[in-house]
Amino acid sequence: MILIVSAAYRDTDEGPAIAEYRERMQPLLLKYGAERVASARVMRTQPDDPVEFHITRFADKAEFDAMRADPDYLALEDLRREVTKDIRNYFAEEYVTFVD
Repeated sequence: MILIVSAAYRDTDEGPAIAEYRERMQPLLLKYGAERVASARVMRTQPDDPVEFHITRFADKAEFDAMRADPDYLALEDLRREVTKDIRNYFAEEYVTFVD
């Protein structure tokens, strides 16, 4: 398993284009066996802070790379540029900590 931690940077929090992007991404995530672990809106304190974080679980990095090479994913490039200034992806291993 691998986690993809995605930081989304954009000027607005919501809008029809963002809703369309999310709706079109969902089938791609499902097609490649991805599982959304968590999403969070950032309580921004600086203008250059990300707007959202998403943590998505894939079986391995190859599945993530295959999704990003999928023609349906590539077809979203113009919409992705419209709704985000940047999306930064970080690869992480899953671990659990417990604090008493």
